Amino acid sequence: MNNNADTQASEESSDDDDELETLHILQFLLSQQKNAYHTSALTGREYIQEILDGPVDKCHRIFHMNKECFLALCEFIRSGNYLEESPHKHLILEESVAIFLYIVGHSHRHRVAADRFQHSTETINRHFKEVLRALARAATVLICPPDTTIVHEKIVNSHEFYPWFKGAVRALDGTLIDAWAPNVRHNSCRARKGNITQNVPAACDFDMMFTFVYSGWEGSANVSRVILEALQSGMFQRPPDDKYYLVDCGYSNMPGFLAPYRGERYHLHDFDGVGNEPIHQRELFNRRHARLRNVIEMTFGVFKKRFPIFKFMTNYKPTRQVLMVNACCGLHNFIHRHSTDDSFFTLFEDEDFVPPFVAAKHDPNIPVLDLSQQSLTRVARRRDAIAQSMWNAEFG
Repeated sequence: MNNNADTQASEESSDDDDELETLHILQFLLSQQKNAYHTSALTGREYIQEILDGPVDKCHRIFHMNKECFLALCEFIRSGNYLEESPHKHLILEESVAIFLYIVGHSHRHRVAADRFQHSTETINRHFKEVLRALARAATVLICPPDTTIVHEKIVNSHEFYPWFKGAVRALDGTLIDAWAPNVRHNSCRARKGNITQNVPAACDFDMMFTFVYSGWEGSANVSRVILEALQSGMFQRPPDDKYYLVDCGYSNMPGFLAPYRGERYHLHDFDGVGNEPIHQRELFNRRHARLRNVIEMTFGVFKKRFPIFKFMTNYKPTRQVLMVNACCGLHNFIHRHSTDDSFFTLFEDEDFVPPFVAAKHDPNIPVLDLSQQSLTRVARRRDAIAQSMWNAEFG
């Protein structure tokens, strides 16, 4: 009886050993199959270290920011607790940030990043989303309106702009960026040229820093109507009565907005060459207005140059695309603050360059925007007075 029990126990132990051996073999085969896709001599962490220890310009070419700015960004995220860094995570924070920058800075697909950083696509997806959410939260701090009580030095130090535009606080416009949308939304997201886009109204100060971003609108949306809606709802900060945003001909000349004269030459290339100088006060006003407002075009130019993903958007969910705009606008501001000689900004410094949702909290006490005829007439007269005074000072 005992012999039979011993024999049965021995057989069961043998079966267990066989199952364990089979499991080990399967695990080995799976690891071999996984490793076949990750054959680089450098792990992701080693690759990052190689970049940081390499030539001065290498970090900028790969991550579109210099080494000091990259390290400052990682410390900003870490110290602000925007991204939870667990000791049990396989990736360090620097590698997670590097993955995000690698993708948005080169419009690479996640499988390409997986091969470069030697991780699975699931790992790349997870860390990309974590950094995206962290930077989107940080954008609420990085994107903030400037002090409207101070006249910007770019205006004060220019005989072209001061005192004529001393009330200008920011430049405002919208830009179309490439987008992905499900088939049912193609018509609303299709721009005039037929491509699928997202329309992003934004404001910037005269240092090329974003101060307001309103992402998530379909490419067919009219920017001026979107801004008016944001103003009426209190989501967009209104300037004081004696201040205004500089806008182009697509907007109305109304309280808080100073637009150029319609029907007159306005674009900078219209004044290029000998004999194309302004011939009356309205054209002189338009030319100087365009030169000052052009900062928003330069800012969009830097933004799209640094983040090519907004020219070649892959199939991210629309909600994630909104977060990507917010996160990268905040990142744009961070880089400008921490890297004064950044090559993307210097590339667009010429004033004659031709080319998250983050909003203030709703304030129910904000009065309704006055668009009465009396108010519009008053704004038009102010513009005429500026133009006439400018002309008299230049040619009177």
